[in-house]
Amino acid sequence: MKTVILDGNVVHSREELHEYLAKEFGFPDYYGKNLDALHDCLTDYQEEAEIEFYEESLSRVLGVYTEALLRVLIDAAIETGRLRIALMDMRAKPVEEDWEP
Repeated sequence: MKTVILDGNVVHSREELHEYLAKEFGFPDYYGKNLDALHDCLTDYQEEAEIEFYEESLSRVLGVYTEALLRVLIDAAIETGRLRIALMDMRAKPVEEDWEP
């Protein structure tokens, strides 16, 4: 299973976030680099993956965009059943039980 880490220490802007996700998931060149396009590409993604989501550090660099990003990830996880979202805190421990659809 692929593990993708979304952390404010890894990405520092929306643009970097989308570049990073495109690289990690192997999105096509026409990926639109916005939340609608992210949803479309994640629901087309055929492998199982876990996304470690460091909300606190992402919020520091992405602000309110972080909440919208998390909603998109959760929606894609529910739709596909192939994605797992692990909410993490700064000490790399789950904030709550890992969430799976």
